[in-house]
Amino acid sequence: MSKNKAADSDSHLLKEYVRTLLSEDSFGASTLSDAGISAGDISAAAGPHGMAFGSKEDLKNTFITPFTDVFKTAVGKSKEITRKGRTLLTVGFATILTTLIPVLGARYSEIFRKEKEDINKIRSQYKDVYERTNKALSSTDAAFVAFMTAPDLALSALALHKAPGVAKDVLSVLTGGASDSLFDKVMSNNFGDSARRKSVGESILREVSEEEAAKKILSNKKFLRKALSGSRDFQAIQDAASKIYKNSLKNVYAQAVQILKDSRTIEDLERITGKKIPEAEKIKQLQGEEKEAAEKMLINATRKSMKDFYIKNLQSQVDSVLSAGIPEESPYVSDFREVIQKIKSL
Repeated sequence: MSKNKAADSDSHLLKEYVRTLLSEDSFGASTLSDAGISAGDISAAAGPHGMAFGSKEDLKNTFITPFTDVFKTAVGKSKEITRKGRTLLTVGFATILTTLIPVLGARYSEIFRKEKEDINKIRSQYKDVYERTNKALSSTDAAFVAFMTAPDLALSALALHKAPGVAKDVLSVLTGGASDSLFDKVMSNNFGDSARRKSVGESILREVSEEEAAKKILSNKKFLRKALSGSRDFQAIQDAASKIYKNSLKNVYAQAVQILKDSRTIEDLERITGKKIPEAEKIKQLQGEEKEAAEKMLINATRKSMKDFYIKNLQSQVDSVLSAGIPEESPYVSDFREVIQKIKSL
């Protein structure tokens, strides 16, 4: 499927999903199954890890509730909006929402569709490293990218909290086996038989001692940096991984700025999304303060909904890599948190 067709599919499915949810909210008649659309359809269309929808309720909370809450509150409190204006706003609201939100969501998804393509290039070029690392993390491509941007931090956490043997294995693959001799040398010098035999102990105690020794070595950042420094493949993967996620964050923030800062009129939204909003023409026909108030409601509701959308999905990616074992202090996590804060401040 071409990128354009995939994007159109994303937008279509999201549009139908949003329309169904709005219909349920308004009339209580339609169901998701009536529309022939499942949460799985949306998750599949939304991209590899760019959208965090696990269910119908999840999408509703992401797209619909923030938008409608702002809108309903604003309409209810507005002194400038006449009864006729309220009717125009209410009637046109659902269609305007189903035009704007799916397009914006699909644009976001496209960023991570491109990221997936870039990750696949690393996967094919460094197949052994990817497979061994991903197996150790038992997680997603996002966790692999996070791991590769700072493997010393990730390996240290892996050795301490999962298994030093797994960390040693991953390090060996990353360095093409060069780290094995360095590990054996450090182990022998610091935790060799002569040191352990100062007091006689049970064999089981000796085994525990060896595991603890391995943890100490493999969680030592100085050792890890030295082990990794001689690997050209590692440096190439690290540079590529860092470029991939930073480019995605840059593009997400640029999109957020367009919607949350640069959109001030309905025309701005149409320009940003590349979609005409026919129902908005009736709102444009309102006069004076009423038109200004109605337009402001739509802009504020869109901003509120999309701000929550960006924050929710970026935070979801942070949570996923943390749960995979990536430490909080990794550059990936800190950079995501920085962009989340920047979007919150828009």
